[in-house]
Amino acid sequence: MLYTDWKNELPMILASLNDFFLARNKEIDAWFAHEEAGRRVPFYASIDLRNAGYKIAVVDTNLFPAGFNNLCHYSYKLASEQTRAYFDAWCPGVRRVLIIPESNTRNPGYTANVARLQQVIQGAGFDTAVATLIESVPAAGVELQGADGLNVHVRPFTLVDGVPHVEGVPYDAVVLNHDLSGGLPPTVEQITVPVMPTRKLGWYRRRKSDHFLELQAVTNRFAAEFGLDPWTLLPEFEFVENVSLDNPAPLQESVSRVLERVRHGYAQRGIADKPYVYVKHDAGTYGIGVISVESPDELAGLSSSIRKKMRTGKGGVAIDNYVVQEGLPTQDRIGDCYGEPVIYTMNNRIIGGFFRSHCESDDRESLNRPGQVFKQLCSVPDPELSRDEKCWHDSRLFRVYGVHARLAGLAVIAEAENAGRRAA
Repeated sequence: MLYTDWKNELPMILASLNDFFLARNKEIDAWFAHEEAGRRVPFYASIDLRNAGYKIAVVDTNLFPAGFNNLCHYSYKLASEQTRAYFDAWCPGVRRVLIIPESNTRNPGYTANVARLQQVIQGAGFDTAVATLIESVPAAGVELQGADGLNVHVRPFTLVDGVPHVEGVPYDAVVLNHDLSGGLPPTVEQITVPVMPTRKLGWYRRRKSDHFLELQAVTNRFAAEFGLDPWTLLPEFEFVENVSLDNPAPLQESVSRVLERVRHGYAQRGIADKPYVYVKHDAGTYGIGVISVESPDELAGLSSSIRKKMRTGKGGVAIDNYVVQEGLPTQDRIGDCYGEPVIYTMNNRIIGGFFRSHCESDDRESLNRPGQVFKQLCSVPDPELSRDEKCWHDSRLFRVYGVHARLAGLAVIAEAENAGRRAA
């Protein structure tokens, strides 16, 4: 079933932005080319968006994306092309690429993601292997069982003068599919060959607040260049450091300020929705450490179980820094269920995406939680899909959501540049 079979009339802002971006397509491409010139774009990323009808905005950007197994087949061709382009530009001469994934060996969906990523890099013309940080894996490796028969053979690796070797074979570059939430392992820190994405932006040091500050700056430049209202392209947000949910007053004050700015924006534009915000872990991933509230008073009345969940992120990392972000009720629906788009990039070019959907969630809740399902979002009709498979295809979606995703990529460039200056 095509996306256009489901909804022929696009919501307000999506339709108007599509028409605008189509008319100014060459100028927009030139603007991005100028912004990217001489700067290293992210190797890959997945970008979560929400379309509220009156506003479309990036709500999260993941630099170590899983979910490649949820993309259309045509996306893998585009991904291989952009992988080749990235290496030719930034790592010429590379022949062998080592993939280092998460140590999440019991998740068949994640294993299938690694399998697809390996296929993408092989399709770009590189010899590839998958190596693990788990020390107990035998020298011969182990076969991990992935969803849909997408299995992966994982081997240990050793470092020789900083060069990773698998079964005595040296590898010229490393692709991390490990987000480093628990810290930078010594074996990864000691690698001397090119590592993509940069280790400086692992979650052990990256902050969502930094990303949204950079995204705000680049989106404001884009909006000024093309005469757009940046309010329709960005969520309101603030960040709060070193706060305990046992004494949430600073966080409550931030929630109050963001809600007031949202109310003001609604009043100016005649929007009748009731404002709400997400409170998120500033270095969180996998939808961990996220709640929504409509009033700062709700933070004082959190149950002990919710406070416990909000104090601990992936891998048991303690949380005391939070982002307060405007909530956007999604207008996207997959059948009778609410959905939100996730766009994938490589080399800061759009390769595909999917709709994350959750039939037990309403339009205001985060959909990135247990029970979510994925429906492919394809840039072209996919001839390899059977009649029973569902692939939403609409070039208008990629045109609008794609601009947002590339803006997020520019924000990541600035994050990496700033992280490099801090480390110098």
